[in-house]
Amino acid sequence: MSKITPPLCKALKRELQHEEQSKHPVIRIAEDPAQRSLCDSCATTIFVISYVCHVCGREYCPDCYDDWTENGNVRFETCSRNKMHTKEQLLIAVRACEGELKAAVAEMESFIQKSKASKQPEMGDLDRGIYPTRALQDDMFAPVYEFTAANFDEESFKDIWSMHGRPIIIKDCLDRFNLPWDPEYFINNHGHEDCTLVQTCPPFKDYTTKVARFFEQFGKPHGIRSSNAKGTPSSNLTDEGLKLKDWPSTDNFADVFPDLMIDFEHALPDAVAKHIRQNGVYNLVSRFPEGYNRPDLGPKMYNAFPATVQMDGRIGGTTNLHRDITDAINFMMYATSVNDDADAPGAIWDIFPIGAAKHIREYLDEQFPGQPTDPFHRQNCYLSPEDLETLYTERGVQSYRILQRPGDAVLIPAGCAHQVRNIKDCIKVAVDFLSPENVEICEYLLQENRGIAERANSSIALVTKKGKESKKMSRVKKEDVLQLWKCLLYYYEGVREQLWAADPNKAEKAEECGVTKGAVKMDTHEGPGADTPMVENFLPGGKEDEDEDMPTVKALGSGDDAIVAGPLKKDKESEIIEIT
Repeated sequence: MSKITPPLCKALKRELQHEEQSKHPVIRIAEDPAQRSLCDSCATTIFVISYVCHVCGREYCPDCYDDWTENGNVRFETCSRNKMHTKEQLLIAVRACEGELKAAVAEMESFIQKSKASKQPEMGDLDRGIYPTRALQDDMFAPVYEFTAANFDEESFKDIWSMHGRPIIIKDCLDRFNLPWDPEYFINNHGHEDCTLVQTCPPFKDYTTKVARFFEQFGKPHGIRSSNAKGTPSSNLTDEGLKLKDWPSTDNFADVFPDLMIDFEHALPDAVAKHIRQNGVYNLVSRFPEGYNRPDLGPKMYNAFPATVQMDGRIGGTTNLHRDITDAINFMMYATSVNDDADAPGAIWDIFPIGAAKHIREYLDEQFPGQPTDPFHRQNCYLSPEDLETLYTERGVQSYRILQRPGDAVLIPAGCAHQVRNIKDCIKVAVDFLSPENVEICEYLLQENRGIAERANSSIALVTKKGKESKKMSRVKKEDVLQLWKCLLYYYEGVREQLWAADPNKAEKAEECGVTKGAVKMDTHEGPGADTPMVENFLPGGKEDEDEDMPTVKALGSGDDAIVAGPLKKDKESEIIEIT
């Protein structure tokens, strides 16, 4: 709790500031469990506060509202009838009852002060020197913490993970699994199913085939990729670097592979199980309420042939350079090749410290100038040995190089740029997780993702239309699938309820601060109070103000008394404002 409460409190205080200082009409709405509202400017998940256009219904987060300047309104798409948005036409929507935000902030601030007073000293750097590491001979590569599943404990993991940006390799994990996780298993159990294969190098084409046809090629010769005029793979699928990525791509892993899901959860090393399991004590996604739109962090499978050499002669990657907003663990379950060398790794990883991202970004921007999007989010670059040497000699950037073999699990911290190159045909399974130790890193990356659209807009050229120059709208966005603040809020609420039940004295202390037991609940579906401004107070209505572009807006409330703006009608079931 002490790791998540400060950033969560800071986020709620930002929301509260908008609620208290806003000059816009306020409407209070209930959260729809089945929906995930995104900011129409930066694609960040809406938390408690949003600004809504009463004409077209577009919705913006408080951060984008603060960044908005009237003269540089490129990211705010035009309203109806090609008119630009103005701040005056926005309403402020609050997903909390009056006073809830203020009470929640007061309670969290009290908790933070109490936590500071009782904070225990952390382990020093000298203690961390006792952990085993493996280092390659080349100075370009930094030593990596290495454990076996049997000798790795939870306290060691927590300590290393709190260092931010230090990957870990856990060996000897295969014996913990009961199912085979090999080509034969997937051919026998899922061979008849369709799947989509993706090229691992340009032009990154997609191919549809059968699962059996893909896995039957494991262990067979892989020739040099040849061009095909029809854009289809050869009959044996082995002339290209192909991967079956994010499998299953859309469905939940537990629904498609229920037996594998059980096997995976039981096989997680004890040191990390509480952080990674779906119901893990330290898994910050674990408290999402039942029926809510929970982030899908996996598991997913990553099955691929060896990486190929690209058309321009550059070494290609199986997974190109990128950064993830969450932590992850990746297990290699199987690897094979024609001349199978048991000592040879199945895949080569390069994981970079968080601080190296700036230097790598600058280097790639110099190598590929004029790109409108961030190089980590393009995910079309694999750093070659020459690139790595240049980064080391000119910018001091080291990578944590890991040679992954079957049975090895690689732990990748949030925010660490990384790339992977398969040497053999590999079957891997991975899952993302949100850990208390890296919440601040996730927050930083969330803001970085918001900046993707801003970077794209800065390189937009002026376009000419009917003799006039105007800015072209950029639609480059990084969708927020994590819902960080909701994860933290639901986790806080869940743990908080346990604390209330276990220690009645905490309830008495909170009440001294004016906080009641239910103060922090923001997902209420109760109607607004008598003093809550309703929709008819500020939306035009009647024949004189009728606008064909006016959305249908249903006010928070239920039964025959629900207020409806736009086309007048009754709605006995809806308890949520809907803007269509």
